[in-house]
Amino acid sequence: MAGVAVSAFAHQYPEAIAQLSHWLATGRPTSVEDTVHGDIETFPAALRRLFNGQNTGKLVLEPEHRA
Repeated sequence: MAGVAVSAFAHQYPEAIAQLSHWLATGRPTSVEDTVHGDIETFPAALRRLFNGQNTGKLVLEPEHRA
């Protein structure tokens, strides 16, 4: 496992803030969501998708709307 000490790049914070601000202003960063519709019974299967690599982007369990 490898990590990065963010503080080692403190000298680049102003440049990073400028670039990230530009991206946010232009709508560049987008989020991909993999939505699973269900309820508490669906949760274990949805969680397995996360750990098996079967999802793309952020995994969301959205409750089904019941009348």
